[in-house]
Amino acid sequence: MPLLENLNKEQLGAVKHTNGPLLIVAGAGTGKTTVITRRIAYLIEQGLAKADEILALTFTEKAATEMQERVDLLLPLGYYDRWISTFHAFCERILKNHALDIGIPNDFELLDGVRQWVFIYKNFEKFDLDYYRPLGSPNRFIDALLTHFSRCKDELISPSDYLKHAEGLRLQTDQPTKTKKQEVRSKNQGEETDLSEIARLEEISNAYHTYQKLMLDNNYLDFGDLINYTLELFKKRPNILKFYQNKFKFIMVDEFQDTNFAQFQLVKLLAGDNQNLVVVGDDDQSIYKFRGASVSNILKFKQEYPKAKQITLIENYRSTQNILDLAYKFIQANNPDRLEIKLKIDKHLKNNGKTQGEIKVLEGEDLSGELNSVSKQILGIKQADSDATYNDFAILIRANSAADELLPILQSSGIPYTFVANKGLYKKPIIVDILSYMRLLDNAHDSSSLYRSLTLPKFHLSHQELSSLLEYAHQKTLSLYESLTPALTLADVSQDSKNKIRSLQELLTKHSALAKTATATEMMIHIIMDLGLEMKLKEETLENAQNRELLDQFYKKIEGFEKQNEHKDLHAFLESLELEIQAGSEGDIKFDPNLGPESVKVLTVHSAKGLEFKYVFIINLVDQRFPTRARGETIEIPTALVKDILPEGDFHLQEERRLFYVAMTRAKRGLYLSWAKDYGGKTVKKPSQFLLETGLVPSEKVNKATGKVVFSKTDPSTSSGPNGKNKVVYKKLPTRFSYSALNDFNSCPLQYKYKHYLKLPTAGSHHQSFGITIHKVFEDFLKLYKNNLALSQTDLFGKKASDAPLPTEKILADLYEKNWIDDWYKNKAQKEEYRKEGKKMLGAFYGHLKSQKPKPKLIEQFFKLKLGDYDFVGKIDRADETPAGLAIIDYKTGKAPKNKTDIDQLHIYQWACQELLKQKVGSLKYWYLQSENDGFKEEELATTEEITDLKKRLSSTIEDIIETIKYDRFKELHAKIKDHKCEFEDLE
Repeated sequence: MPLLENLNKEQLGAVKHTNGPLLIVAGAGTGKTTVITRRIAYLIEQGLAKADEILALTFTEKAATEMQERVDLLLPLGYYDRWISTFHAFCERILKNHALDIGIPNDFELLDGVRQWVFIYKNFEKFDLDYYRPLGSPNRFIDALLTHFSRCKDELISPSDYLKHAEGLRLQTDQPTKTKKQEVRSKNQGEETDLSEIARLEEISNAYHTYQKLMLDNNYLDFGDLINYTLELFKKRPNILKFYQNKFKFIMVDEFQDTNFAQFQLVKLLAGDNQNLVVVGDDDQSIYKFRGASVSNILKFKQEYPKAKQITLIENYRSTQNILDLAYKFIQANNPDRLEIKLKIDKHLKNNGKTQGEIKVLEGEDLSGELNSVSKQILGIKQADSDATYNDFAILIRANSAADELLPILQSSGIPYTFVANKGLYKKPIIVDILSYMRLLDNAHDSSSLYRSLTLPKFHLSHQELSSLLEYAHQKTLSLYESLTPALTLADVSQDSKNKIRSLQELLTKHSALAKTATATEMMIHIIMDLGLEMKLKEETLENAQNRELLDQFYKKIEGFEKQNEHKDLHAFLESLELEIQAGSEGDIKFDPNLGPESVKVLTVHSAKGLEFKYVFIINLVDQRFPTRARGETIEIPTALVKDILPEGDFHLQEERRLFYVAMTRAKRGLYLSWAKDYGGKTVKKPSQFLLETGLVPSEKVNKATGKVVFSKTDPSTSSGPNGKNKVVYKKLPTRFSYSALNDFNSCPLQYKYKHYLKLPTAGSHHQSFGITIHKVFEDFLKLYKNNLALSQTDLFGKKASDAPLPTEKILADLYEKNWIDDWYKNKAQKEEYRKEGKKMLGAFYGHLKSQKPKPKLIEQFFKLKLGDYDFVGKIDRADETPAGLAIIDYKTGKAPKNKTDIDQLHIYQWACQELLKQKVGSLKYWYLQSENDGFKEEELATTEEITDLKKRLSSTIEDIIETIKYDRFKELHAKIKDHKCEFEDLE
């Protein structure tokens, strides 16, 4: 059987395990993802479970996506309704369907950490705080309180549990109750009395209660709530729990060492009596205690399930044996709190290869010497290993701040690099440029923003001219903006620069007027286009590729703001952003280090988890940098309330040790550890304790520090890098296509290039806004209707069967108001016209449902099909169950075309339903919602031969796109399309 090929004995046993609990201890690089995905495919192929009867949980969207894609490769077909997701996504899906059963609205909004901070900030007066509200900095403890609430939820500690604990302590005292302020004040004066401590705990418990109440009052949940309310749902509604226990025949949890107490309780509930639970993990790679992970879960799994089978994967497919031996020797320092000791198993990883890797310690006299030795080592390896590319190298850092010292060295050495940080979007130069200009529109007298804008290529003034301008503004006591007009007469400013200043003034006038009515996303598009940034970014370089991705993420950030707020203008966005920055956010960055141009990857060890590189460098291995100094939580959970069991000993040092173990085991062939004696302080830097524990550095390595750090630059002309400019041709070929992308390519190759390939933010349209609105309203309403149908048919939850499962027309109208998108309409009159048209569509839609009483099966259903070596993706608006088979309906918000209708789109949906669901398709219909009659236009079903021909045509177009990208023939193809002019022509 192909699914079982190339598996070792232990992997095969894990894949074929089909009954009862199983603990898979999977060491680094032992193919745990292979085991999980093959097991899912094996269970499906053997007919032991359907795809939607297997629940697989992991911790990141990236890991869930990778798992899904690898299962796709193992099965000949695409997928439909698989339950492979993160814990939080799984619980959100459950609560969206059942939250009402425990009195929580199911249309809740999920708040991340930044929005939680802003929420408390805006409601701060409603919290009765004294101890945690210092006079000089009243908002100082917001972060600490939020972290504390999150930790409480990890431990399943409710506000009432907390308050009962504090009340119990008070009852144990015989002293009369003081006011809270008296008690807290006494503590601040140094009187560590029992009553003052009780008052502090009461203050925290009341704040926790207030936070939860305010969140529910505003229809908000946080990530901890998703887990806790799902647990509450299952405990209070046993019929619902039973339904999901019966539904999921097999449950798998990846990275089990990263689960917290609450997540483990959830998994145990779902596993139920049949206990078909498989957990995969490695206690030596538990590195997320800072976000609530409980290493004790994997340590005590066998206690919870004494009959559980146990399989240990130690055959490593990544690193050379000497690297594995070093890592194993090192991690022994965490004994006896390791599974190897507790379960009496062998976790010494083995690699059958004969090759020995290089392990080397790089020592510098100072930080500059250390980092330069790293860059020289990279260049030397690159020259010696003819097969190596820069993608084979990773430099791992303990904290993002270390990159500030490293990146200039790499640049001066001519080494292309990518700093893979998950934070810092708002500090990236191109985003700072745009934000500075945006702030200038909000306040023209913001001189720092104007100064930044005057350094943009479009308005760039020389240093001398800027100095003259600043000097003039200072002499005349003017803002920099007020000095622009007088600058047009200054002799020190050239005529070319005067023209640039006029251009800036004209754009500021134009954009300021636009900002009064335009949304923030509209303004961003105008700014990018009018500042000429799209021209600057079109050249295929490493820097431009990264900047295009950053712009796309910033644009999506603004889109997210507009979806969450009533006021969508630039001023409102900047206000929101300033609050976010005040909350400590630097802006999230989503970046896949496996994609993109060739470059050395610089990333934290935490970010490197799950990745592997041919050559790995771990830098700054000195005391206090790695391992870091232990930091306790600002607000500790009372010991009596803690349910988790922490390992004995110094668990901070144990976690840091596991982090170093993870770093070492990322390396395939080369591991390089660097440190320096002098980092610029007055005291000597000692080598990291970890270097001593590996035995690579003797313990007497201590010298006197010089107190100086000098950064010497490598001559770029002597290096093999691209002269320090980081310019590398960016030619990543797409692997995923959609019908709309192919359609855009056929109608306008340049549109495909900039919209789908380069992904530059482009202006939207009112048609797009209106279409998204209608589709979202129909989706939400149909899901309510479908859920009501299921309830009325199964009587699953002890409710009376309903004869009228169709929600009211008022609910439909409310959804229309809630989902309405205001963007891109030309004026108020046009907007109102579309609003009225939309209401007519709602009436027709509701009348159709009322008269036909359909049974929707698919609603806005995403699908992915295999098309040769590529993925073909799409979304089916709706498919109803009928006696003749599925009735596929695609909504069109316009009128029916007079000429022949394009039926490829419907035939693709037919192909998806037949291949993925193995269901017969009975009819294909377009629903033109603006038509005078019912608007339905039925198309003929495709024959088997026509589907085959469709696949060939789609594949042919994809190959044309790939060839066009490889040889950059977009402009040439665009010129062949007659009578065609588009917004992208000027970019070429």
